[in-house]
Amino acid sequence: MRILVADDDALFHIVANAVLVGDGYEVIHARDGLEALNLYQEHKPDLVLTDYQMPGLNGIELCRSVKALDPQRFIPMVMLTGEEKSQVLRESLDAGFVEFLTKPVTPDELRLRVRSLFELILLHKDLALAKSESDEEMLITKHILHRLVEPGLRTLPSHIHMETLHTQRINGDACAYQQGLPGIHFGLLCDATGHGLAAGVSTIPAIQAFLGMVSRDIPLEMIYREINVKLRKILPSGRFVCLMLTRLDLHRGTLSVLNAGLPDALFLTPKGTARRFASRNLPAGVLDQVEKPVVEEVALSGGERLLAFTDGLQDFLGAEAAYRILAEGVAKVPFRVHKFIIQECLNLAIHNHEQHDDVSWALWEVPRPEFVKLPIQSNLHCSLQALQCPSPTLRSTPFAFELCFDPRSHPLRQVLPDCLRLLGNHGVPSAATQTLAMALTEATTNALDHGLLGMESTLKQEGFEVYDTVRKERLAAHEVGTLTLRLQLHRCSSGSICSLGVEVEDTGPGFDWRAWEQRQAAEDTMVSGRGLVILRSIASEMSFNESGNCLRFSLPCG
Repeated sequence: MRILVADDDALFHIVANAVLVGDGYEVIHARDGLEALNLYQEHKPDLVLTDYQMPGLNGIELCRSVKALDPQRFIPMVMLTGEEKSQVLRESLDAGFVEFLTKPVTPDELRLRVRSLFELILLHKDLALAKSESDEEMLITKHILHRLVEPGLRTLPSHIHMETLHTQRINGDACAYQQGLPGIHFGLLCDATGHGLAAGVSTIPAIQAFLGMVSRDIPLEMIYREINVKLRKILPSGRFVCLMLTRLDLHRGTLSVLNAGLPDALFLTPKGTARRFASRNLPAGVLDQVEKPVVEEVALSGGERLLAFTDGLQDFLGAEAAYRILAEGVAKVPFRVHKFIIQECLNLAIHNHEQHDDVSWALWEVPRPEFVKLPIQSNLHCSLQALQCPSPTLRSTPFAFELCFDPRSHPLRQVLPDCLRLLGNHGVPSAATQTLAMALTEATTNALDHGLLGMESTLKQEGFEVYDTVRKERLAAHEVGTLTLRLQLHRCSSGSICSLGVEVEDTGPGFDWRAWEQRQAAEDTMVSGRGLVILRSIASEMSFNESGNCLRFSLPCG
């Protein structure tokens, strides 16, 4: 350890050198305050012993100068003085001194005081190292969370706002957004138990499971089950994640909410009436199995808003005050004003109180101009029949096209927007193209998974994560195989487009549609085959060819 001794008393330098060098310390000598300051900058000693009265700078001024040079560095300063005046002691403490030695100083006293300070320095270095390592781990965790949620939050539509106000530490809060099929929006608010790194790590698998499933339009209860299974496998006992899942469906005109441990969410109508979505499920990661998750659903007409937040906001404003301040009387103001009011309330609360917990919140509005409610033809029963899949020569139609692509290099999410844009340019209504997007996603997923990749539906019983992992492995290893989309427009006698004909064909060995039909008839609920059930509910015709590698269906556009 390196010690700087600053004193204009030559005798003290002799004593200090004899005692401290003999104990193994490196000693640097300064005869006045200015020399001491220059030597400090040059050698960066671990400890400074300085006299109160010196030429140039006195001990108080030297201490303040050293602290100004290295405000973040722990450098113990010891005052040497022949006076014990209370004013001198008080002034020294204010300047930052940690110890006092009264002259004349005996060798034993000097040795003991320096040794105790040396132990303090080592302890502080250990603490600083531990903090540095903890800060690095915290930064990595924050980076991972940011990389997970930032792409979705960057694409938030104008009628949806979600954000998290973080403390300097991680406290387990996060929000995530993802658009599923066109016109369908998914959101997640989550708050992991505890604070710090453990809470941040607990949040990551929940977000991963959410983002991995919403692109497939998996129901909220299945997403919740998957998150629960994942957390039970990863987290130790006593750790769990409170969360809220939301799904806004502009096709059906519905808002679905699954609340598992978060404060009540508010559903506000343009007329000012409100409904609360209380927590009706246990936080994810508490139980091994979740029997019947509760999902609440409300019908929409346009203009409604959903306000949801984690308990950090209640800590600022008070439980009931949060609802009164953020919701009452603001349903009639424009969305941007409502959002501004919430942000200003939070800014004011943070300014007046120390923020101890993260705050995540979300404000969703059902857009009136864009809102379209499409009735689902669930009363139609389309039996599957074997047929000869037609050649690329399509029936006489005003417009038709065929698209063949390799799903490894051109996934559907890349080619679908161009297909929809082309159909829109030829007069297909926007509502019909949104329904088509959902139908094509389900049909091509079925063709890819079960046609090209030969995936077994029973694998989904082991969990979506297992199924998705196997799917990615097989897709990466798949060398040859394409999907072909054929779309054709049919016009009514009036000239308007009345239906869309769709064919989805794969080059695989085929899908066993007969076995699926038998299972579907025997079971009320199935983990697999849900995509075909969706197609059956919205299509006026639906059939497979004999080998099962070509699916045809028709969608009404009226």
